[in-house]
Amino acid sequence: GHWLAGRPTGRGADTYTQNGNVYYVSNSKDEGKDSRLKFIESIKDMEDKANKKRSLLKAKYYKLDLYIRRSLVKKKKKIFGHARHAAKVDLLEDAVEEYTEQQVEQSIGLRQEKVAKLIEQGKVTENEADGMIDNNPITLGALKVADVNESGFKPELVDVIQSRFEEAEETRRFLNDRAFIEKAKRKIRMEELAE
Repeated sequence: GHWLAGRPTGRGADTYTQNGNVYYVSNSKDEGKDSRLKFIESIKDMEDKANKKRSLLKAKYYKLDLYIRRSLVKKKKKIFGHARHAAKVDLLEDAVEEYTEQQVEQSIGLRQEKVAKLIEQGKVTENEADGMIDNNPITLGALKVADVNESGFKPELVDVIQSRFEEAEETRRFLNDRAFIEKAKRKIRMEELAE
């Protein structure tokens, strides 16, 4: 009652379910290429082949994961670097001539156009875009700061810089993960061809 049924049993591999041990049995009457004895003799080779295949596959997926992570991290650093550079430019320009509401509206307008273009191209739906824009940590952080800002003073420059980093977070969220996966797969294929 504790022996596992199934195809392996017919080939001579009997599994005892209580401890998971597998017993390979044969008898002197087994003959031919499909005999239990032939099956048992080839088990070691079969296991070695399966283990080798698993190891190669595991190494390939580890490499794929590594390449995807590297590409994503590199791209995200580039996005943040661009926002940081734009913020520095804003600081310098505001020092020369203070920003007005016009610069704030211009920055927000550019972000809206960018999202609208993605929807128009069919890369995201309107609902998906709304979901990606909502709960932006930069916006939520700014709201918490506003709650404790007793003076109520907030120059337009701060809104512009905030918009820069909100845009960076939106860009990060809109990244096409599938493109990074395909890029990593191509890189692995090229390496395999070069070997």
